[in-house]
Amino acid sequence: MSSAKLPLFSFLLLAGCVGSGKQTQPLSASQHEAEARRAEQIAQEHEKRRDPGLYATQRCGNVGPTGVVTSGQQGNSTTTTTPSMMDPCQSSLQTERDHEMEAERLRVMAAKHRAEAARIRTAEAQACHGLSEEALMASPVERSDEIVAVRELPDYGRTGKASSQRGGATVLLKSEVGMSPEDFQRMLTCDAAQARTVGGKKLERTPWAVAGASSAVVETDQGMLVEITANDRDAAKEIVRRAQALQAPTTK
Repeated sequence: MSSAKLPLFSFLLLAGCVGSGKQTQPLSASQHEAEARRAEQIAQEHEKRRDPGLYATQRCGNVGPTGVVTSGQQGNSTTTTTPSMMDPCQSSLQTERDHEMEAERLRVMAAKHRAEAARIRTAEAQACHGLSEEALMASPVERSDEIVAVRELPDYGRTGKASSQRGGATVLLKSEVGMSPEDFQRMLTCDAAQARTVGGKKLERTPWAVAGASSAVVETDQGMLVEITANDRDAAKEIVRRAQALQAPTTK
C-alpha cells in the first residue's frame, strides 16, 4: 500500500477550509481561486493515499476470494457474501474507493470555483471597459472627509409586497469637478465589480458592491447623492453597515 500520509491535524485543518460554511455575501474572485487551490491540494492528498494495486487483491489471509466464503460437507458447498467488517481486503478496497471518490468530488468543486472566479473577472472587465486609466485607479471615496452625510433608508418591504424595497442607504459625496452623474455612475459600477474581484477590505467598505444591490446617482446642490437599495432585508442591512463604515477614517 502507499506509504504517503498527511498528518491528521493538517488534513482536518485543510478539509475545514473547503467546507461550505454559511456566507452572508458571495465569495470574491480571489476567494474562489483560493478555495479552488485548497480543494486541489486536498484532492492530491487523497490521491496519494490511494493504492491502485489493491484492486488486484484476490485473497487476504485465510479468507476465500474477496467477499466470499465457502462452507458445506462432502462436496456440497454454498457461497455467501461476507460483510466488509469480516474481510480486511474488502475494507481496504472500500477505503481506496472513498479516497478516489473524494478526490474526484474535490476536483469538481475546484473547477466550479475557478469557473465562478472567471465569471466575476469577466464581469469586471465589462463593467470597467472604456474607462480611463486614471478612473480605473481612482476610488469613488478616497477619504472619509469626502462624505457629506450617510442616511439609512426606510424598509418599505413591511407593506407586505414581495417586490417592495427592503431598505438601503444614501451617501452624499462632495461633487467631483467635471464629472457628470452618468460618469460617476459608471465609476461606481466599475468600483463594485473591482470590489467583487479582490474582496477583502475593499469589498467590506463598498456598499454598492453588496450582492443584489442597485445604485442610482443624482447631482444635488450639495454634491453627488448615491442611493443604494436592495429588495433583500439582509442585503439592505449590509448596505447600511458598509455605508456607515465609509465615514470611519481609512486605515492602512
